[in-house]
Amino acid sequence: MDALFAPFLANPTLADGTALFHADHGNLDATALSLASLGTGVSGMLKQAVAGRNINARPAFLLSSPELDVPARDIIRQVTPVGTPPDQVIRVISNNRFVSVTDPLSGSAHTGSATTWFLAARGDRIPGLVIVYPETTGRDPQVMAFDLNEPGKFGIGISVKFDFGVGVVAHHGLYKGNG
Repeated sequence: MDALFAPFLANPTLADGTALFHADHGNLDATALSLASLGTGVSGMLKQAVAGRNINARPAFLLSSPELDVPARDIIRQVTPVGTPPDQVIRVISNNRFVSVTDPLSGSAHTGSATTWFLAARGDRIPGLVIVYPETTGRDPQVMAFDLNEPGKFGIGISVKFDFGVGVVAHHGLYKGNG
């Protein structure tokens, strides 16, 4: 999980010379997570354009720290879809894709702080982060079994290796709240 969220936290400079999350990209908010700030984030993503054309970057995921998990769920429950596109976006977030992201082993927040939150569009629609795999692995882990032949150790050992890389390709499908 650390490798997946490292680009979010590093806020790398993109090809346009601007940081991934920046006011110039319209994808950075300095307010705490609330119904209003979530609405601002959804609106900001829906206004994203490429070459002057709106790309309809609908958020599908709300990523939050463990500290924001319950407040975020409460905010989502406050939303009542009316049938217009912004409300439909909120409904999609609330019914299908709400995610609170923490490391199950350490309990640390992958969002970087207790008050930071992110919105993300589905990667197959609006790529923001990409995960790449070596061509030779077929996206499968490599599993190797070996004999334990050290003094006092008997049996079979298993080694599992999974190679992948994570990178940022565009800012359009991502939004950050720095509450």
